[in-house]
Amino acid sequence: MLKKSHIRKGEQGAAYIFIIVMMGALVAFLVPAFSTFSLSDLRSAERQKYRTQAYFVARAGAEALSQFIINTPLRASEIIDKGVSAPVYFGEGHFQVQAFRQEENDRTRIIVHSEGNVKEVIQSTRVVLVEQEQPTSLPGPLPEFDLAVFSNSNFNLGGSSQIVGSAGTNSVVDNSVVFGWSTQVEGNFYVGPGALFANVISKPRHRNIGNIITGSRGNLAAIRNYSMPVFPEFPDLPGRVDFVTDWVPGENYSIDQDGSYELIRVTGNRRLRVDVGDGDRRLRVRNLDISQGHIELIGKGKLFLYVEESFNLGGDSTVNHTGVPGDVIMFYRGSARLRPAGNTRFVGSIFAEKANIDIRGSAGITGHIITGGSEVTVTGDVTANVRVLYAPQATVSLTGSAMVRGAIVSNIFNATGAASVIYDQSIASSFPELVDELGEKEISYHVEMWMAGTLRE
Repeated sequence: MLKKSHIRKGEQGAAYIFIIVMMGALVAFLVPAFSTFSLSDLRSAERQKYRTQAYFVARAGAEALSQFIINTPLRASEIIDKGVSAPVYFGEGHFQVQAFRQEENDRTRIIVHSEGNVKEVIQSTRVVLVEQEQPTSLPGPLPEFDLAVFSNSNFNLGGSSQIVGSAGTNSVVDNSVVFGWSTQVEGNFYVGPGALFANVISKPRHRNIGNIITGSRGNLAAIRNYSMPVFPEFPDLPGRVDFVTDWVPGENYSIDQDGSYELIRVTGNRRLRVDVGDGDRRLRVRNLDISQGHIELIGKGKLFLYVEESFNLGGDSTVNHTGVPGDVIMFYRGSARLRPAGNTRFVGSIFAEKANIDIRGSAGITGHIITGGSEVTVTGDVTANVRVLYAPQATVSLTGSAMVRGAIVSNIFNATGAASVIYDQSIASSFPELVDELGEKEISYHVEMWMAGTLRE
């Protein structure tokens, strides 16, 4: 072993210099390496962030499409097996979705596939829905009709329009409920769960909200889902020749048997008497034209009208004018807009599968109106004792001096001019009776499972 005293000072200095040079070389080697590791870690963290974001974007798309299928089963065929959607931008990325059927073990499943893309990092996820037959015409319990007006989203009250009764909306979006200067709600008003009431409401700057809404203000306890009843299959009935009210001696026009018609036309201010007896009378007709005439019921039963293509009610025509709403139920399968106008009166319920509805002039309807259409307009000096105007997928607009007595369920609600809605509690017992007539089975969809996401870069 060398002792310190044996190393000359020159040699000792050279050793220190060697060590310093070696340490410098080592540092010079390690710094880029550490930098590489650091940059790699940063890139990995960034990729993980995009991967997480892309997954939640994909999940948002899968949830949105799944809820559409579950909430609107009658429209599910519009998107199932129709290919991949266009990109839908969401947050910092976008998603694309598709739905397709898969048959397995005698059961039909709907696969909802969604891909989320954030900065070209792609995650996908799937929801598996199972088709089920339900024994009732409305999925789950019957909806509540405790509000004069309900909208799923926007709610606009303008002009001097008013609502006599409580109202509400699922919306939690800022300024999605608009009140005009002279409007009023004589009851409570509710916005969506968790929303700040003052943010959702937009009102005239100098008008106190307490002068617009006379009752309490708050939030719905939970989101309300109003589903469409199942539109019934039309019955096969014996074929009949066209029925028209051309002049005949005695002007006796009557139908006393079930039947299927290409045309029933009531004109000349004549009266068609339908003998329903003590049971039900079912008439299936391609085109029902009551341009100026009247349909009356004889007996204690009900009249079921199944209209395939067109329904015309004009002039001073009436249907069941002296009867009660539960005696007539009309199912309308056509796509042309329903336009009862003039001074017409229809006492009964109307269920339109997909048609928009336009009630004008001095027309009056006493009974339920149900439609799967996207627009319902009530305008002019109209009095609609509708009990329930049930249009959960539609924009319902009231203009002029239109008055609706009953309850309205809409996607978007608009009222202007001197329009009014007056809540009528008599609806509670009559709507279930109508629903019971709509058929015994329906297809609904329920989430069976979520499937894990996968990464594609």
